[in-house]
Amino acid sequence: MKRESPILADVLKGLKRLPHVYAWRNQVGLFIAVSGRQGLALEVLRSNGIAARLVDVGVEGSADLLVIVGDQACPACGTAVHPMPVAVEVKSHDGAQQPVQKTWQTQTWERRGGRYVVVRSVVEALCAVGVEK
Repeated sequence: MKRESPILADVLKGLKRLPHVYAWRNQVGLFIAVSGRQGLALEVLRSNGIAARLVDVGVEGSADLLVIVGDQACPACGTAVHPMPVAVEVKSHDGAQQPVQKTWQTQTWERRGGRYVVVRSVVEALCAVGVEK
């Protein structure tokens, strides 16, 4: 069974291939910023006299991918409508949303008119943005 990170990479790659879709990875978390060094703990860096700092990025609970879907048509009359913002949360086969993710979904994204989907595959993501299998 696939872990979440390879599914996420595949989904992003699949969405970026669509000409009417603009998609990007929405990084969230706490990172160590060090010029020229990677993979070392903050304490180890600082104890060796290396300037390092913590950088907090993103909004806790926000979706893995943010997507703008263009070329939308009104289902009732077929007239062109504005692009649709879609938040895509990628989960493994048995993964589940955390409470903070559900709160962000309803209180931040959907409350403002965005569409939010949880997907477990590229096919599900493509269907979510209006592309059939």
